[in-house]
Amino acid sequence: MNCDAFYIRMSPADLDEIISDDEQLEQLPVGFHDPDLMLSLHKYWRTLHLILTGRECPYSPEAAMDDPMSMAIVGGEMVGPDLGYGPARYLSVEQVKEIALALESIDFDQLVDEYSVDDIDEDELSLLDNLEEEKIELKEVYFPEFKYFFRQAARNGEVVLAYIA
Repeated sequence: MNCDAFYIRMSPADLDEIISDDEQLEQLPVGFHDPDLMLSLHKYWRTLHLILTGRECPYSPEAAMDDPMSMAIVGGEMVGPDLGYGPARYLSVEQVKEIALALESIDFDQLVDEYSVDDIDEDELSLLDNLEEEKIELKEVYFPEFKYFFRQAARNGEVVLAYIA
């Protein structure tokens, strides 16, 4: 079963309102109708993490906080109830800016071209459907969208609420 990673950018005030109400968190992304404020990495979040960090996803948001790339995908302060793959997480305005800056400095095409199935642990490999197909999708679609999403959030002084379901 593939889990999808979802990201919503918003003002700190909107985040405060949402995290004060578990019912709103349980119904994500209901209420967010602007596609410019939302991003889904679909099943590609694990492969993106592997390529950007060179390691498997940590299974706790706290373990991801030492690296902006890992923090972007699976890090953040946990809030609310379990949404399928743990609770939602949020990234502060400062963390969003740090991530956006780090993403700008990455030559993702080179990282993708250098990454091979030999770099992946056997347990993690079983979670990937098709590495070569995923690399193409990440290069052409998902990484540019991910980078743009964080760039816009940083420019607008927004926080990011993320969850995996």
